[in-house]
Amino acid sequence: MTETQADLFKKSYPITNPRHRDQLMQVAAIRAVIDALKAPQSSLPGMQMAIALAEKVEAEERVALAGLAYRAAAAAGVDLSTCTAIYTQFSANGRDLELLVESAEPGGATP
Repeated sequence: MTETQADLFKKSYPITNPRHRDQLMQVAAIRAVIDALKAPQSSLPGMQMAIALAEKVEAEERVALAGLAYRAAAAAGVDLSTCTAIYTQFSANGRDLELLVESAEPGGATP
């Protein structure tokens, strides 16, 4: 484990749950829909309602994604009480997903 910035320590763990990957792709797709809805800069009430509904769905899906990330970190043996942040990212090969767990303590991200 290496010190990366300030006093944060980072450790990555592979994600093996296919639902986690699907959830991440779903959130990205919803974000693309929201961006497409906002592109015309329409102020019509129907368009504003469509954007608000899409943003609501995105928020719900982000909550589900966060739950999956915390469950994956706990399953990997991470002490969640010392974590400062948990990210989901693609690994170096660009295909597999991994969790990146940050901790302010040197052994906090290590199971």
